[in-house]
Amino acid sequence: MNNTKLKKEYKWNTLDIVMVAVIGVLFSMLYWAYNQLFAFLFPFMSASPITVQIFVGFWFIGGIVAGYVIQKPGAAFLGEVIAALVSMLLGSMWGVWVVVSGLVQGAATEAIFAAYRYKKFNYLSVSLAGIFTAIVSFFFPEAITEGFLQYRVPIIVGMLIVRMASGAVLGGVLGKAITDAVAKTGILRNFRIGKTAK
Repeated sequence: MNNTKLKKEYKWNTLDIVMVAVIGVLFSMLYWAYNQLFAFLFPFMSASPITVQIFVGFWFIGGIVAGYVIQKPGAAFLGEVIAALVSMLLGSMWGVWVVVSGLVQGAATEAIFAAYRYKKFNYLSVSLAGIFTAIVSFFFPEAITEGFLQYRVPIIVGMLIVRMASGAVLGGVLGKAITDAVAKTGILRNFRIGKTAK
């Protein structure tokens, strides 16, 4: 494929921009609601830093869905950043750090989709996106903001394993399942996913 054709294939249009903004705002509201659930459940699971990681993967879903729907460079990153920014404005318990997390998570998700040249959005690729995002965001910023590295190595390993599983399932698998279900309604027919979702 020559460069001109490649650039045309990856060129954004107005619909793409609007859709990423819509996805970002939609998931910011879902993140806000999820934050309330997390805050309610935290006292019951905070005795173990490992169990807390079960819930983390859902915070990656905005970027995964945006990247899957648009299937163009930058979509996953922008979708996650917009969701994080609006989430902060809605009153996220993490304040400005939620935007830092959004930047890191969006970039990590974007990196996996870029590795596949925005061509593969099967359960393997979206699960890998969730796993990689889980690993990267564990070490920054959460190792700083949550003090993860204070724990013994076996606990850190356990946290990472549970976090990666959560990223794969709540971020990747759930994100793809929801997006595929929406695509089957025909709402997304004007986007690349409307022609590629299986």
